[in-house]
Amino acid sequence: MRRGQLDDAETWFKRAIELYHKAQDVLAEGNSLDSLGDLCMRRDQLDDAETLFKHAIELYHKAQSILSEANGLWSLGDLHMQQEQLDEAETSFKRAIELYRQAQNLGGEGTAARLYRNCKCNGLKVSLALHENRICLPCRRNKETG
Repeated sequence: MRRGQLDDAETWFKRAIELYHKAQDVLAEGNSLDSLGDLCMRRDQLDDAETLFKHAIELYHKAQSILSEANGLWSLGDLHMQQEQLDEAETSFKRAIELYRQAQNLGGEGTAARLYRNCKCNGLKVSLALHENRICLPCRRNKETG
């Protein structure tokens, strides 16, 4: 996307957030906040993205949307990975996994695929080690020893 398109998207997301808030559509407001957070990440406005993701997660929790809350936590974990805040990323990912499992147990569809999503950190690709219910971060070892 070009800068002008990002600016337009930001304007429309902010307008949507305002309208959904007035209509008391908590889930739609959360989705718009999450999308605006993604846009902020693309612009490297990481503090703004974190605030937006956290607000979206609160709204998803309020709306009792387990899958949306898990997706929001996953976005927050991605953000923390980008910021190299590995402990915070691990916390977000672990909580997301718990919620994905709950959603799966409730008949949620397509959640397993999200668990295998890859992230980038320090130029290395890492993935979730589900069998251990923790993040397998080769880069963490490099960071601790380097």
